[in-house]
Amino acid sequence: MIRALSPCLTVSSRMIVRRLRPVPEGAEILVSVGDAVEATDPVARVELPGPSQILSVASSLGIPRKSLSGAMLVVEGDQVVAGQVVASNSALFGLLKSTVQAPFDGRIQSVSDVSGQVMISAAPRPIEVPAYLDGEVRSVNDGVGVEVEAEAALVQGIFGVGSEAIAKLVRAGDDPEGKIVITEGRATLEAMERLRETGAVGLIAGSVGGADLVSLVGRELNLADTGDEDIGFTLVLTEGFGDLSMASRTAVVLDGLVGGRVSISGTTQVRAGVVRPEIVGRAHGSSRNEDGEDGGIAEGTTVRIIRGKAFGRIGRVTRIPGEPAAIGSGGRSLVYVVRLDDGHEITVPRPNVEK
Repeated sequence: MIRALSPCLTVSSRMIVRRLRPVPEGAEILVSVGDAVEATDPVARVELPGPSQILSVASSLGIPRKSLSGAMLVVEGDQVVAGQVVASNSALFGLLKSTVQAPFDGRIQSVSDVSGQVMISAAPRPIEVPAYLDGEVRSVNDGVGVEVEAEAALVQGIFGVGSEAIAKLVRAGDDPEGKIVITEGRATLEAMERLRETGAVGLIAGSVGGADLVSLVGRELNLADTGDEDIGFTLVLTEGFGDLSMASRTAVVLDGLVGGRVSISGTTQVRAGVVRPEIVGRAHGSSRNEDGEDGGIAEGTTVRIIRGKAFGRIGRVTRIPGEPAAIGSGGRSLVYVVRLDDGHEITVPRPNVEK
């Protein structure tokens, strides 16, 4: 039997998982090597600069720009609150008075008699980086990140939308507020909108319709690079687009995580530096590898297509040619011949196929 190796999605109830939690230079590291952490524990804290706004104070007060300093009621470095009068001017012996107020809580960054403007910056916004895994801190590198290792269940999806979410995993039909919901079939647009309205933080589904996803996001997506979309929750698809049910081995692993806390990420990159959407939870079951003995693809193996016009389709490998074949781009590549679920056979470059 001809057998070929191809990258495949990981589906395992117990394996060693390592994740580097990126932190910027100057962030406050809150953990040390060897510390035990929970997924929601912060491993680092950083303050992001708040937004700034330029106020045309001299113009608003009707005074020359060079007179700005004399009209100011605060100086550079002062903290102000929203609505506080920061500058004023009187005319006609005090009968007419004009003022300028701070638009938000913040700090006076600069006062310029040259431009007649005042810059105010909002207070820095503290951001905490969670551990993401229930595990142990393996390394700490300032300006690079904190690496966390755990023995965990891991399921990689084929496509996702949104960044990260950490919450209890529940089945469709349970109270979704603040939780991650799982459904083994196709998630409809109506169901996804209802989850968003009821406060779910994540959805794991077998598939969605392409048009439904566009309607939910409000625009066309770059299917090769996602993760920063704001749809109200994080979405992970285990199979693809259309009307596809979750693979049985995937459903079994995820079934063991229901009722517990899981971490999910919708970030998807299928070009250089491949990043898969994923679901990670506390390890359960045996330590065997659900991917099979070696992750190989042979004639008769059920596969899914992860790039190209047939993206998301499932089929069965009928032939594995030993020599490179011509492909649509005009080049040549090692390929699989795949019979799709509708009976049609197509030739697919091997890197475009996963088990």
